[in-house]
This record gives sequence, C-alpha cells and structure tokens, in this order.
Amino acid sequence: MSVRAPRVALVLRAACLVSVLASLASFGTGCEGCRRDTAARGDAAGGGAPGDDPSGATGAVAGESTDMGNGGASGGGGPAGGRFRDASPQAEAAEAAIDAACAGREIELTAVLADARCAISSTVAKQLRARLERDGGRLPFKQEATLLGEGRVRMRLLNIGDVPLVLPLSFHAKLPSFTAFAEDAEHHTVYELGAPRFDPMPAPPPATVPGAAGGNGPRFARISLAPGAAASAVVVIDTAVVQRIDPPCEAGTCAGPSLAKGSYSLYLGELVTDVEAGPPARLAWTVP
Repeated sequence: MSVRAPRVALVLRAACLVSVLASLASFGTGCEGCRRDTAARGDAAGGGAPGDDPSGATGAVAGESTDMGNGGASGGGGPAGGRFRDASPQAEAAEAAIDAACAGREIELTAVLADARCAISSTVAKQLRARLERDGGRLPFKQEATLLGEGRVRMRLLNIGDVPLVLPLSFHAKLPSFTAFAEDAEHHTVYELGAPRFDPMPAPPPATVPGAAGGNGPRFARISLAPGAAASAVVVIDTAVVQRIDPPCEAGTCAGPSLAKGSYSLYLGELVTDVEAGPPARLAWTVP
C-alpha cells in the first residue's frame, strides 16, 4: 500500500459514515470503525426499530459450540418491527441449534440468505451482535477480494481467529450489501462507486419464512465460521461514480458519471454481516 494509505483509510472511514446518513442504513461493516444497524433494515422496509432490549444477551459467542448452548439469551420478546416477525419458528432464541447448512469451511452468502434453516429474527440478530461486541475488541476477521474478470469479484470474510464465531447476517434488496471505493493510481483521487451487487442475487425466501414474502422484506440469518473458514459471495462492480471523496467536493459529484479508463486501487467491504468486519479488501483494478 502506498505512503498515502493512512490518509486513504481515514477518507474511506469518513465516507462510510456519510453513506450511513445518506441511505438510512448504517453503512460501514466493510470499513474499519463503522457498521450498520440491524434496526435500520427494519426501518427502511417500513417497520419500526426493534423494541426489545438486547441487553440480556451477555453470553460470549466466541468459543461456544455451534449449538450455542452456553448461556444464550432468549429472543422470545416482542416483535422486531411492524412488518417483520420471527423468521423461523425453530429459531426463537439465540441459543437454538445451528443447522449444518449454515456452517462449513466455505459458506456461500447467497445460499444461506435464501435458506429457511439459517433464518432468524431481527431480535436474535441483535442478540448475536451484542455478544460479539460485548468486549469492545476487534473481531478476528479479514476481508479478501479476488478479481474474476468481466467486472466480477469474489469477496471473502475469513475467520483468522482460533475459536468459532457465530455471525448474524441481514439482507434487503433495496439496501446496499457491499461498498466500493476506487483510488486513481495516477492522481490518488478517491471515488465512491455504486454499491456492488450479488451475482446472482439471493433467491426469494421460501413461504415458510414470514415477513419476507416475495423477497421484498428484510431477511436475517446466522452462520457459524470455524477458525480458517470463510463466508463468500461473487459480486459485480459498478463503475458508476456516486461522488468524489478525496479531494473533497463542495457541490455535486465533482466527477464524471463513471470511472475513466485507467488503473485504480479498489477497496471493497461487505455489509451483510452485522458486526465490525475490519478494513476493506484491496486489489489492483483496471478500467479498460
């Protein structure tokens, strides 16, 4: 990374926070120091913020077995939002057993987001996030990106720790699932790009998952990542420029509608996991 890397990191972090306010979804799981709030997903879908208090969720996720039987907090309180109820009857509480379909060495995010066996309520998602954030330390995650060609990239979230981690996931078709920023290799100008999209998009959930009929509502799921395991997805990069981030722009986008031809450093972050995922992945990228 160039000598400007610390400045770029600060710029990306600030850009994430701005995006949170602009989109009503806390944008920053892919950026160090900012994350989105599960409650915002319920608000964006037309429901209210979760009204139940997750403060009772004090059991640690790190180090638990995948059935999460060690001291989990109950999720059987009030509804999470006006339009979203418990995602699955068998996932009433954070300590409910995790199906084998929601664990493994390489977990496809598109698959688990569409699988009723991995579905949970937003209440349970809040409990899981509270457990992971309880100690206030940085979680042992590393974001990786591999260029596949034709504007497609495989994103991976890797557990680089030494204990299993149970992660809450959330998805809404109308909200970003990933972030992308591009730094011009010649002038070191930083641009915010249009949000990358899943390729393919997660299939609509089955009818057995209330609150997300037809794929229009928010979805919540959980996965178990063993040490060395990864959650991944293929995404399509959008070259449309949302705005110029650095140098700052006082009015408008201060940039063309899309990236010009040239070489860039591409910074990619995922927003699907509702926890701090650390610095974004970085890769060299050329716009032909």
